[in-house]
Amino acid sequence: MKTQWPIYHVHRDGRKFAYEEYTVDHDERFTKGRKTLPDCEGGYPFPYTIEFASNVSPKLVEGDDLGDIIHNMMVFYDAEDMETLSELKERAKNGVEVYPGNFKYRFVLAAINLVTNEVASWCNEFGRGIFEYPLPKESLVDVAVLMATREGLGLPADVVTKVVKEMLNGMSYADAFEKSLPAVVAEGELEGLVREVLTEYPEKVADWKKLVAKEATTDSEEKTKEVQKRKTSIVNMMVGMVMRKKKGLDAREVVKTIEVELSRNPLAEST
Repeated sequence: MKTQWPIYHVHRDGRKFAYEEYTVDHDERFTKGRKTLPDCEGGYPFPYTIEFASNVSPKLVEGDDLGDIIHNMMVFYDAEDMETLSELKERAKNGVEVYPGNFKYRFVLAAINLVTNEVASWCNEFGRGIFEYPLPKESLVDVAVLMATREGLGLPADVVTKVVKEMLNGMSYADAFEKSLPAVVAEGELEGLVREVLTEYPEKVADWKKLVAKEATTDSEEKTKEVQKRKTSIVNMMVGMVMRKKKGLDAREVVKTIEVELSRNPLAEST
């Protein structure tokens, strides 16, 4: 099955503009160095069609260009061909299971998840087409490689979202990756930071304890949900305070540590 990707913006008067070099955007957040197409003021409809190339087939074999794999997945998504994407995803999953050391299967699986999650979310948020995504093909390859190798590197899942966010703000992949790495936390350091916050906010600790006692005696589902909502609000506030003390902490670990320390805190035993 042949797939396609855009190579030219074609003006109605016949002029052609390389897709990799030109964009309909005027917003510098999205142009990423590409020149703006002429005669595009005033919004849609623009006087352009897109000319596609069609000589790449999706394959799960060594030698495929990684950028072409990304393009293929974008084409399938643009055509709303979820059946093909699902089939390729299953093939990639099976490949990972049978050949766990084969990078290409992991990359294809990462490419599909990248296009259908991160890229699609941006398109939905800004009302743009899949081929209007501002990051170039080379950057998408970098992100997909990170997704394919993240678990092996012991990195949390949210590092990918953080990297993409920084790159969309104009940061290079290398700088975005470095900035998004979780903080190095010494043994006992997180517990110490949490205890500092609990000491600084004894009234919140007392409020949390009262809510725990109230939750234990409440027989109404509606009231229980309200109590849980207030407890979560207190914990979230404390998460923010802890993460101000040290950048790059894993928020999920901070939440777990706060809940443990709240149950141990002497103030939490008082009424």
